[in-house]
Amino acid sequence: MKEKEESKKPGTDPNVFCQTVGKRLLQLRNDHNLSQGQLAKLCSLTQNVISRMENGNASYDNFLVVCNFWLSKEYNLNYLLAEHNSIYHEKIQPGEIKEDIAIYFDRPE
Repeated sequence: MKEKEESKKPGTDPNVFCQTVGKRLLQLRNDHNLSQGQLAKLCSLTQNVISRMENGNASYDNFLVVCNFWLSKEYNLNYLLAEHNSIYHEKIQPGEIKEDIAIYFDRPE
């Protein structure tokens, strides 16, 4: 007898999430004509970290560093992170709250 595969709720598979967000980050970087090395330097990371992130294989602390960088450029994190991001504006709209997410995590030195 075959075991039933457990159906997952949308957005609960971390691999799919990381790959989806990685593609969005790649598109955003390309839209700004930045190389992986340039973005890495702006975020105080390495080119290899950016490459892994864009392929869906980043650590959460580095992922948050890059998200914080784009937030500082007025990009809406809901647009970057939401499963169905078409309901959000790419950029933060006037009157929306923008907060530096760096206060929510410790970054290794």
